[in-house]
Amino acid sequence: MSQWCDYLSFDIMSQTVFSGDYNLIGTPENRGIMKAIEESNVRVGVLTQAPGLRRFGIDQYLFKQSIIARSVFLKFAKRMIGDRLKKMADKNFATKDIFSFMSKVKDSTATLSVKELSAESITLIVAGSDTSSTTMAGLFYYLSRHPKSYARVADEVRKTFNSIEDIKTGPLLNSCVYLRACIDESMRMSPSVVTVLWREVLEGGAKIDGKLIPAGVDVGTSVYSIHHNHKYFPDPFQFRPERWLPDENPLGASGVELARAAHNPFSFGPRSCIGKGMALHEILLTIPMILWQFDFEAVDSPGMVKGSSPEEFVLGDHISSSKGEVGVRFRIRR
Repeated sequence: MSQWCDYLSFDIMSQTVFSGDYNLIGTPENRGIMKAIEESNVRVGVLTQAPGLRRFGIDQYLFKQSIIARSVFLKFAKRMIGDRLKKMADKNFATKDIFSFMSKVKDSTATLSVKELSAESITLIVAGSDTSSTTMAGLFYYLSRHPKSYARVADEVRKTFNSIEDIKTGPLLNSCVYLRACIDESMRMSPSVVTVLWREVLEGGAKIDGKLIPAGVDVGTSVYSIHHNHKYFPDPFQFRPERWLPDENPLGASGVELARAAHNPFSFGPRSCIGKGMALHEILLTIPMILWQFDFEAVDSPGMVKGSSPEEFVLGDHISSSKGEVGVRFRIRR
């Protein structure tokens, strides 16, 4: 299911950003782009932690496959941009996508150049695809391997909506509190960005946990580490959506409040993920639609990666996450 989640998310983001129809879900023609993005990010992930490798050109020798993959991705990106620019020249084309909005943005009197528009758009597609696809793949992993949680969330969705057409944003979807708890728990256990996002301490220094950190020092903490800290999440390697429900958390509302304070799948502050709302929107619509139409169960898959905890959906850290296959068998809902 990991690959299918990737295909869906890429289709949604390319349509939203470029009005592109590359149909990874429907045809295999363009699916290789997902592998190219993943392999390209292996190099980027290391350079984030050790930028000096690029300064001396060492990365050219260490990550030859990643550089080849980057070329494949950039070629496809150039194609997407070219397709979108052709649509812009068509007077009958009136779709309002993200590219069209950014093309009208002005800084003082100047608009963004085609190069700047392209860079921003490609970043949005790559970043926007990963967060939602990783969370959805994680949900399929955890729900298919936790029958009680699966039965409860399926029952909630099927009792809330009379038809699949009824599944839309609004009060009914907001009332599915266990669905949201499952999503939050999946993002806690397997966050799409697990790496350290470094921040430089500003002039005057900073005091963190009673220790003075001098100005100019880079500081950061892995989201994965925070999400698996037992101080905030008792039994952190156990999939327990109930921890997000005040009536079922052993510590009540205070336990949920503490968990919320430490829950950081989209980062915090002015540098937090600008696509958070869209990612959640995509997940909150996709998962209940599948639960409404299908029953599913876990099956073994040769591409599944196993870690130190059998409970956990294992991810690789390359800024965005690489993920093994998730074995799931579907059947039409009875």
